[in-house]
Amino acid sequence: MKKMISVLMAVVMSLFCLQACGPAKDPAGVADDGNLKIVATIFPEYDWVMNILGDNPGNADVTLLVDNGVDFHSYQPSADDILKISTCDMFIYVGGESDKWVDDALNGAANKDMAVINLLEVLGDSVREEETVEGMQESEDEEAETGEKEYDEHVWLSLRNAETLTECISKELQEIDAANAQVYDNNCAAYIEKLDKLDKEYSDAVSEASLKTLLFGDRFPFRYLTDDYGLSYYAAFAGCSAETEASFETVTFLAGKVDELSLPAVMAIDGSDQRIAETIVQNTKDKNQQILTLDSMQSVTAKDVNDGTSYLSVMENDLAVLKEALAAPERKDSETEASEETQEPEKENSGQADADELFDSFLKGEIAADDNGTPVTFSELVEYNELWEKDNTEERLDLDNDGEDELMLAGGVYGGIYLDVTDGKLRVLARGDGTADMLGYTEYEGAVWIVHSDVTHMGRSMHHLDRYEGYDRIVDSFDINAEYWDSDKDMYDENSDFTYRGQKITMQEYEKLMKEIFD
Repeated sequence: MKKMISVLMAVVMSLFCLQACGPAKDPAGVADDGNLKIVATIFPEYDWVMNILGDNPGNADVTLLVDNGVDFHSYQPSADDILKISTCDMFIYVGGESDKWVDDALNGAANKDMAVINLLEVLGDSVREEETVEGMQESEDEEAETGEKEYDEHVWLSLRNAETLTECISKELQEIDAANAQVYDNNCAAYIEKLDKLDKEYSDAVSEASLKTLLFGDRFPFRYLTDDYGLSYYAAFAGCSAETEASFETVTFLAGKVDELSLPAVMAIDGSDQRIAETIVQNTKDKNQQILTLDSMQSVTAKDVNDGTSYLSVMENDLAVLKEALAAPERKDSETEASEETQEPEKENSGQADADELFDSFLKGEIAADDNGTPVTFSELVEYNELWEKDNTEERLDLDNDGEDELMLAGGVYGGIYLDVTDGKLRVLARGDGTADMLGYTEYEGAVWIVHSDVTHMGRSMHHLDRYEGYDRIVDSFDINAEYWDSDKDMYDENSDFTYRGQKITMQEYEKLMKEIFD
C-alpha cells in the first residue's frame, strides 16, 4: 500500500510540474473558484460537516472519498483522490491503521496550510485499544504479530464521540471561514442537541432492557457503543479483523452463549453475508433465533446519501434493532405448555374475524361506534356531509401496531375517522376535523404512525404523528412543520420556519426527514 501511494504522489507531483510550465493556474489544474474545499474520508465525517454547513453560506465543496460501499479498511485512494486532498482547505480522516496511506498524501500536499482533523487524535485518551474477548477468534494478520498496539478505529459509533468530533470540526470551519462563523456555531449547537437527545434515548432503552448482552456472528465494530451504555458482548472477530471464516471452536462457544443467556438474536453488521451468524443459530438448542443487523456505516454509498441517509437516521435505526436484540423472549412454564397442548386450537384470526363483523355492521348502519362516550353511526356521518358517502374510501390496516387491522374511512374534506375493536367493542381510534385536521398514516421506523395534517391552507404544511401500541396507548408523538407566512406570497422557500420535534431545523434537514417519514 505504501509503495502504491508513493507512486500516486509521484504522478500528482508530475501534474503540478506540467502546470508550472504553462499559464498560471490552481495547482490542481482548475481555476480556483474561491469556494472552501473539504474532503472527508468516510460518511459520518461527511454528514457531520453537512449539518454544520446547513444552508452552506460559504459555498463549500464537500467530497466524500469512500462513497462506493467499499469498507474503509480496504480503501485505496486513486490519483484523483490524492489530488483532491492535496488542494483542499480541510481534510478529515479517522487516523488509525487503515489510514496509513494518509501520511504520504499529506507530505506531498500542495496546500500546506490546510486544516487537518485526525479523529483519533481529537479523542485522545478516550480511544480504545482493540481487545480479544472470550471466545473471539484471534486475527492471523501479520500486523497482529508485531506486538504493536492497535486501536479500535470505529469511534463514530459513539454518539458521545460524535458530539466531541462535530464541535471540533465546527471550530476549525469557523477559523477557515470567519465570515460565517456564527452560522456554523449555531448549526453545530442545534445538531449536538439532537445527538444528545438520541444518546439519552439509547441510555433509557438499555436501562429498561431485560438483557444486557449482544452476540455477534461477525466482526465487532460497536465497542464504543457498548462501552457508552454498559453492555457486554461476544463476537466472532474483532472490529478491524480481516478474517472471514470462523473456527468450529468459535461457532460452538458462541452458540453455547446464546443458549446460556437465552438470547433472542444473533447480530450481524452491514455488508455481511450472515453465514457465520446462520451457522451459530443452527448450532443452538432451539435454532430459532433472529439474525439482526446493526449498521456500522462502513458500506454507505453515494446513492444512500442522495436518498437521504444521515448519521442520525442510521443511529436511530440501530436503536430500534438494539431494543429488539435486548428484549428477553417470553417463556412458558411446562404446566402452561401442557395445558395449551390439551386445548382445542382457536380459530385462526378469530379476533380479526370478529372485528371485521363489527366493522361491516357499522358500515350497514346497524351499530354505533363509541367516541369517548358519544355514539357515532355511519348514517350520522353521511348526514353531516354527503361527501362521507360519495368520496369515502375504505381500507383495513393495522394502524395501532397490535397485529389486528382497524377500519380506516377517509371522508372527503371532513378529515376521516379510524375505528378499532377492543374488548369486543367498536371504538373511535382517531378522527379528523376538516381540512385543518386530515387523517392519514405512514410507515416509519418499522411501525405505522397515524398522521394529523394541515396541508391545504396557505402559509403552512403541518403534520402531527402518533405511534400507538394498541387502542388508546400512544407511545410516541412528534410534529414536523413548515410555516411560511412571512415568505414572499406565502410560498415555501428557504426562509420558511422548519421544526421537527419542537426544534428548529434547516430546509435541507426538513426535506430529508419528510422523505424518510412519508416516502
